[in-house]
Amino acid sequence: MNHKTEFIHIKSLAGEPCIITTDIVNPVFKGGRNFTVQSLENNTYRIDLKKGEEVFISPKGEEPEFIISPITHTSQNYFGLKIIR
Repeated sequence: MNHKTEFIHIKSLAGEPCIITTDIVNPVFKGGRNFTVQSLENNTYRIDLKKGEEVFISPKGEEPEFIISPITHTSQNYFGLKIIR
């Protein structure tokens, strides 16, 4: 585990342009068509998603497995403060 984003999957429900900020270096945007992607500042991108379209974002030159699965248990709680009583 490298503690970095391996891929992002977005499905548009509204059909509005999507603005996303990511830590993925040299991202590639793949989907059912070639998207118009505008690079903004600070690793932020504007994608012209239409209603119902999906885009997968991954680092250039890498082919991640687009599978979401649970991570192994750690002693850290990533979802807020855990109070034991």
